[in-house]
Amino acid sequence: MDISGIKDFFDAGKLVSSLFVAVIIGLLSLYAKIRTSLFMQDIIASKKYNREKKIYLQALGAEYVCESTKKELRYALEKLELEKILNLEDRLPVLQYLHGFENTKYAVRLYKACGNVIDFDTEEKKFVSKVLIDEKFKKSANKNVWIGTILYFLIVSLDYLGLIFTLNQISQIHLTKEYLIGLGFLIFIIFLIIVFFAMKLFEFFLKKRKIIHLLEKKIRRKDL
Repeated sequence: MDISGIKDFFDAGKLVSSLFVAVIIGLLSLYAKIRTSLFMQDIIASKKYNREKKIYLQALGAEYVCESTKKELRYALEKLELEKILNLEDRLPVLQYLHGFENTKYAVRLYKACGNVIDFDTEEKKFVSKVLIDEKFKKSANKNVWIGTILYFLIVSLDYLGLIFTLNQISQIHLTKEYLIGLGFLIFIIFLIIVFFAMKLFEFFLKKRKIIHLLEKKIRRKDL
């Protein structure tokens, strides 16, 4: 390797290092803003929950409230409590059923992922599918998992190789360091967007598997 080649190699290394530092600072700043926003949302939600709970409890303790109204208040209070626990707004029977799983967070994620493909049977007290769950559906679900996995790793691998190649190319462009870092940062953001797209695509291919897991109770329940 000649001297100019060695110089280009070290210049590329400096660019990648500077880019890495800039990206870390940017991501930390973004993370801090998101955390602050989520923290404020939690405070607002917590205040709303405490206010509504206080109203329900006061009404339940009042002598002038009839028994039928108290029954409705108990219903609303239980719904409020479960919505707080599960971080999900829905009908009380659905919330009660989801709360019956040992891993409630995973159950809620599955329920949200299934979308409008499932419904809740209030008489049987279980989820039912709006599509036929047969052996063909299960085979299709397994096939989709493999397709999603292959596509995910293919997209991410090509994306990573494209990132390395592009960074190496722009390191040889005769621009100021500031422009190079800015350009490199933009390319890295594009890389992250593509990775995010690959994750969403993978989740799409997992949808049938999630439906099966939820409907066939592949996750343990507390009452079993």
